[in-house]
Amino acid sequence: MNANSCKNPHKLASDLHPSIKAQVRYTVESIYGVHDFFNTYYTSLQDGWTQASSTIASMVDYLDPKQESQTTLFAVLGALSIGLAFLTAPTVAAGLLTAEVSKTFTHVAQSFAISVSQAPGVGRSLWPTGTDGSKIYQIGKLQEAASDVAETLSNRLDTALGLLMTDPVTFAAFADNGRYTTGGPPLDPNEVKNSLALSLQTYLLSVAMKKNGWYAIPMEITTQEAYEQRHNTITTCPHPRGICPGSHNNLHIYWSPASGRMYRLGQDDRTHNPAEVLEKIKNWGNIPLLFDGSYKCTKIGQRDNPELVHINYDGTLNTDCISLLPIVRLCRNPCPEYEADGSCLFPLKDDCSYQGGPLIRGGTADEQRRQRIGLMTNDNRPQSEKDADYGL
Repeated sequence: MNANSCKNPHKLASDLHPSIKAQVRYTVESIYGVHDFFNTYYTSLQDGWTQASSTIASMVDYLDPKQESQTTLFAVLGALSIGLAFLTAPTVAAGLLTAEVSKTFTHVAQSFAISVSQAPGVGRSLWPTGTDGSKIYQIGKLQEAASDVAETLSNRLDTALGLLMTDPVTFAAFADNGRYTTGGPPLDPNEVKNSLALSLQTYLLSVAMKKNGWYAIPMEITTQEAYEQRHNTITTCPHPRGICPGSHNNLHIYWSPASGRMYRLGQDDRTHNPAEVLEKIKNWGNIPLLFDGSYKCTKIGQRDNPELVHINYDGTLNTDCISLLPIVRLCRNPCPEYEADGSCLFPLKDDCSYQGGPLIRGGTADEQRRQRIGLMTNDNRPQSEKDADYGL
C-alpha cells in the first residue's frame, strides 16, 4: 500500500461509450476508495499502537507493578486491528458519548463490518486462525514488539487488499452498494487511531486485571435510576482497602449502560480498593465491553478460546471476547443464566462444598434472597466475608 503511488485521477478515457461510462466510473471510484480506506487503516493502526503503548504504561504501574502479565503478538494484533469494527458493537457504543464519534466515522465503521461479513475471506486474511507462531511479551514492555507489530500488520493488510484487487467476486461483495465511493466528508484518521487504541487498551486492561486476581460477579439487571439510588446510599468506606460490610459494598458495583446489568468487582488479596479501581480503569479501556463482553464470551463457552476475534458463521464479527476479565459467581450468588439442562453457564469461583454446595436454582429473586439469608445464618465466618460471599 502506498498512498502516493495510487492517486485517483478522477478522469475516464474520452472514448468510453456513454452506456457504460457510469458503471466504469463507479468501479474506478470503488477501487480507489477501498485502497484509500486500507491506507488510512494501516496508518491508523501504527498510530493507535503508539497511543495505546503510552497509556498502557500507567495502567501497568498501577495494576501490575510486578509486570507479570503477558500476552502474545497474535492476541495484540487481533485486539488492535479489530478496533475499527469494535465501535459498531452495541456493547461498546453504549459506553461512548455521542459527541465522541462523528457520523462519518460511524458510517465507515459500520460499512467495514458489513463488508467483512459479505466478504469473509478478507476477514480471515486480517484475523487468521491459529497462533501466528506468536512471540510472548510482558504487557509492560510491549514497546519491544513494535517492529513485529508493524511487519505483521503490513503483511495482513497487504494480503487482504491483494485478495480484493485480484478477485472480482470478493471485491464486488466487499464494496457493494457504493460503500467506498468518494463524495462524503473525509474520514478523520485520529478517530480511527483512537478506536484502534481503545480496543487494544481494553484487551490489555482485562489481561492485567485477570493476572492480578481481579474478577467480576454478575448481579441483577436494573435501571440506571435504581442503580444510582443504591450506589448513593453510602459514599465512603472507612476501611483503607474497601473491605466493608453491607451497603459499603455498593461502592464497587458497576452498572453497565449497555446491558443494564450490575457487576461487583472483587479481588482476593485486595491490593487496591475496588471502588478506586473502578474509577481508575475508566481512563484505560471501554468499560461496558470489559464487563459485558466477558459476560457474553463466558455465556457462549468461548472463555478459554485463545482467538479474541471470532468470525461468526454468517460472516459477522464477534468482539466480545476481547475482554478476559473473569466472570464468576460465589457460592451464595444466584446463577444469572442457565443451560437447557439446568446447569449454570457461569463458573463458581471457589469450592462450595464447605457451604453445602452452590445456591440451588428456582424461586423469585426475593425467595432466593431469603434462601441466602437462611444459609448465611449458619455460616460462622466473619460478617464482612459473608456479606461479599452471599451478595447481600
